[in-house]
Amino acid sequence: ACEADTSDAINRALDFATKVKLNRMIVGGRNAWKVADRLAKEQVAVVLRLDFAAAPEREAGLPVRVREDLERVRQQDVGCAAALHKAGVKVAFTTAGVTPTRFQQNLRKAIAAGLPAD
Repeated sequence: ACEADTSDAINRALDFATKVKLNRMIVGGRNAWKVADRLAKEQVAVVLRLDFAAAPEREAGLPVRVREDLERVRQQDVGCAAALHKAGVKVAFTTAGVTPTRFQQNLRKAIAAGLPAD
């Protein structure tokens, strides 16, 4: 299992694992949706960390463009599991670094963003 969040890190991990003939799995996967086609084609599972970016109410004092960018990133994070599922990637979740309550809240957000509840 390789921990990787960015699409570049995921691609490097997959390239390395292929080169040394390892079974592959990505842990973290924040931007895995960007390489969903490759993950599906190569049948690589992703263990997503459900620690979405901070809530908008904590960003009130930030400039508008910063808040807009943070909201865009938040929506990408929330929709990642659904995008991977839609592409045919096997997805699991880790609670590492997330409280049980926050994990449940974020899982509900992922389901609301299109991840099938089952």
